[in-house]
Amino acid sequence: MNDKDLIWKELSKKEILKTPVMTVMETDSVSPEGDTGHYIVMEARDWCTVIPETDDSFLMVKQYRHALMDLSIEFPGGVIDDGEEPLAAAIRELHEETGFYAKEMIYLGSMSPNPALFCNKIHYYLARNLYGDGNQDLDSDEFVNAFKVSKKEVNEKMGTKEYPHALMAAALNFYRNFVEK
Repeated sequence: MNDKDLIWKELSKKEILKTPVMTVMETDSVSPEGDTGHYIVMEARDWCTVIPETDDSFLMVKQYRHALMDLSIEFPGGVIDDGEEPLAAAIRELHEETGFYAKEMIYLGSMSPNPALFCNKIHYYLARNLYGDGNQDLDSDEFVNAFKVSKKEVNEKMGTKEYPHALMAAALNFYRNFVEK
């Protein structure tokens, strides 16, 4: 089958729910063969994740994740504000969540967090040569601990109960691909 024969056409889109984090849309689409279907798409702003590297460690954050109903160890990051460039958001999120800045920010790439449901992208940055005092500047609804974790532990435990976030595994993969070049 030709790639163009895989493309569905959106006929209509209706807002189902608007939240501060995302808007849930219901779309009506028609398949290449003329069949129609209803699909849910979540519109959200782009996200960024920063991989702060020290000699043999990463600077990580631990926070509660409501859907998981548990704590998660992750690289710092968050939502890119309207009109904000991904790099500016990465610098801001690194400082807010860890109290550090980086003399060097390297863009590692971007990807779709879940193209079946979300229409946004997540952008990954490597932060090197960290400096700062560790004083966080968290949003009012953020409760985050920042701490160093050995690269060995992160590599060994990614995907376990302590490190359950799939987008962090993707971040680690971007990091590995970069350092192995």
